Amino acid sequence: MEIVSTSERPFKAHHNISFLFQCLLQLCNNIGTCIDFKYLDIEPSCISLNNWAAVVAGGESYFIWHFFVPHKSSCTRSDKSIVENRIHKLTEETVVKEEGRRKCCPDQITHSCMGNNFCILYCDSGVVYKVSLHDGSVENRYVFIPNIVKMELNSMCTRLATVDTTNLLQFFEIGENFVKKIHGLEVKEVADFQWDEDQEDSIAYLTKQKLTVLRGNEAEEGISCD
Repeated sequence: MEIVSTSERPFKAHHNISFLFQCLLQLCNNIGTCIDFKYLDIEPSCISLNNWAAVVAGGESYFIWHFFVPHKSSCTRSDKSIVENRIHKLTEETVVKEEGRRKCCPDQITHSCMGNNFCILYCDSGVVYKVSLHDGSVENRYVFIPNIVKMELNSMCTRLATVDTTNLLQFFEIGENFVKKIHGLEVKEVADFQWDEDQEDSIAYLTKQKLTVLRGNEAEEGISCD
């Protein structure tokens, strides 16, 4: 079972729940009671969640579940129409064209992270896809960096933090049509990190020796973890 959560609610995925479906998705309230569920024919490798949608991805496929929470959804959804839930495949949805030819990617999706209105899908080859949460279409495709093990967007969805298999923390600026590395902010030997939920330029990261908070370009004195 895999569990992800926002500040409001947890989300569970039970793998291989029956012969007919690969997993059962459950949306829960803050005391763990299931308030909605869905069976899905995907074996998930990663799950991302915000206050109005969940993205479940595995292999070359991804599924966007638009659940309805009245007191929150009105704050985060745009006015664009929501397309009925269905399983998407990167080989079908890729819209980026180079030299007049449609590009497809058979890579396996290994990681994902959520913005307010889009999701970023990371593939084995180091390619990332920016996907609309409204209709599942691929908005952009970028050649990224290899061997990512974790990635997260900040609260304003303008910066992406990543850690790779060498435990190197890196930062990238996210624009409407670009992803650009922010040089000079790399941190080595990072075991984990977490963006601040309220301050877009504040992130905490854990090394072997201490927990440090980076605000903008300045790192505060770390707290020893010994």
